[in-house]
Amino acid sequence: MLALALLVTFGTLLQAPHLAFALVAIVARFASLVAFAVACQRRFLVAGEPVDVLTALTWRRRHWTYLLAMLLIVAVTIGSLAAALSLTNAATGEIVGLPAAAIGLGLIVAALYASSRLASMLPAAAIEAPAEVSISWMRTEGNGWRLVLINILAALPPTLANAFVAILTERVVATYALQTSATAIFLGALAGIALSFAGLALSSLALAAAYRALVAARG
Repeated sequence: MLALALLVTFGTLLQAPHLAFALVAIVARFASLVAFAVACQRRFLVAGEPVDVLTALTWRRRHWTYLLAMLLIVAVTIGSLAAALSLTNAATGEIVGLPAAAIGLGLIVAALYASSRLASMLPAAAIEAPAEVSISWMRTEGNGWRLVLINILAALPPTLANAFVAILTERVVATYALQTSATAIFLGALAGIALSFAGLALSSLALAAAYRALVAARG
């Protein structure tokens, strides 16, 4: 999986002039991330799940279900954030007033809460269990804020690590004048990819653990 992402990123670094190649690269990397997340959650939730690369990369119906669930969660989040921005920012980019800002902040919190409760659709899709919105909402009843906290805590370490690597890379490149060094660019991309997959693994496993606890609690 990491090798595939490296290949895709290397192609992007070459800055190929063809839009079709860039589009294929983006789709391939996104597909690899989905397959990796599904594999992580199945490994945690399904006893005896194979761990070989071919099995993980083979696209099945569960991957499409997982993808659709993820796109729904992203749509809810982006829609709420867009509404929040439209309420809090005027055309000049200035705050239009405290009430609007408060409503915008409320929409951001609501987006985080809703996406956290809907996120249980993802491990359900990974193991080919029912992954409907209504089921996910009922399953997470009374645990919404716990799931928000889990999502934040799972995202915090990779986010901080990514920021640290980005700052360190920028300083090293500036100090040693490596702006045009293909090796430096590649190593920086390698570190970014490794951290992105590590972060995805952490968040996927945290979500799978939460899903298992919710299912057990519901009997």
